[in-house]
Amino acid sequence: MGANVNQGSLDGVTVVDLSWGRAGPMATGLLADHGATVVRVEPPGGDPYRAMVSRAAYDRGKQSLILDLHTEAGRDALHHLLAGADVLVESWQPGVAEDLGFGYDALHERHPRLVYCSISAYGQDGPDRDRAGYESLVAARTGVMAVGGPGTAQDVGSAGSGPDPVYPGVPIAGIGTALLAVIGIMAALVVREDTGTGQRVDTSMLDGALSFLNMFWEQLENLPDEAYRPRSPTRRFMMASMRCGDGEYLGIHTGANGSYGRMIEALGLSDRISPAPGNREKTVPLTDEDVEIVTTEVPRLFASRPRAYWLEQLRAHDVCAIPVLRPCEVFDQPQAQHNGIVVSVDDPEMGPLEQVGVAARMGAAPGAIRGPAPTPGQHSDEVLRGLGCDDEAAAR
Repeated sequence: MGANVNQGSLDGVTVVDLSWGRAGPMATGLLADHGATVVRVEPPGGDPYRAMVSRAAYDRGKQSLILDLHTEAGRDALHHLLAGADVLVESWQPGVAEDLGFGYDALHERHPRLVYCSISAYGQDGPDRDRAGYESLVAARTGVMAVGGPGTAQDVGSAGSGPDPVYPGVPIAGIGTALLAVIGIMAALVVREDTGTGQRVDTSMLDGALSFLNMFWEQLENLPDEAYRPRSPTRRFMMASMRCGDGEYLGIHTGANGSYGRMIEALGLSDRISPAPGNREKTVPLTDEDVEIVTTEVPRLFASRPRAYWLEQLRAHDVCAIPVLRPCEVFDQPQAQHNGIVVSVDDPEMGPLEQVGVAARMGAAPGAIRGPAPTPGQHSDEVLRGLGCDDEAAAR
């Protein structure tokens, strides 16, 4: 008999989620999508980060349990819960778990099979362990905010030796940490199959940010400290979003050899821009006259016609070009629909929501969205009574 295709690959795995913020809930949300039973333990009154709209996606399919871990009844209930759990995820500041009696050493002795995942700002040890771990602060301390600003293609020639700090539009520290946590948890569960013993998985927002940054820093390799290399306006290369005549934007990338020349041809400027001999056009700089034409005529031409026209023209000339979409417009794209990545979830507080579904599709056990994000404490009575605990005392 074949595998049950409705079964998640993590069915039978129980995760106790003590985390807050972005990274921990996102990590446990991915585990829930693949079938894990995730019990979200929240303080009295609920997690203060519940106001984040993204939590409707991160917390979907979980159970919500209110526990006051500053009381003996609350701590006792958590121990009962951990006795049947496989994974614990916490994102308290280093030292808080130990103060509450739920540090790794104490729990490993009491629940040796438990995989214990700690998420912090900078790590459990070291000189920065006690620093606050907000996304913007980690971005500043890891150099993420230095990618962009004056000196880049959007503002070549501005004053200053380097770019002004820019807060990133994507929280790469939190997202990176969530993915590292999932990888670490899954690896620890595999090891437990052989050893029968859980272990600590330790990751941080510092690690999450740095795991993304190699692609940005490679261009600065071997430069002196604080040196900055602006993108040259004389280079036969374009990676930009151009505003078209209908107000829509078109993303263009001429990384392929010969692509820049084909773009110039599509724009009707071949007779005004000097051609690049040979087969390495990016090594042949534009002349001053070419630069003047490119910086003035190219934006004017794109602004003279609607996006659909230029998309057809550039693709006909084998130039990479894509529509720059607004948030959520991708949900209506044929490929997203074909991949089944778009799901509708009926959230109890916000109503029907389109969300990103299970993105890693497994052949035999693809995972599924098992329900919306719970309301605070929605499952407290059910969980605590199942553990034989006093639900009123534990939640106070």
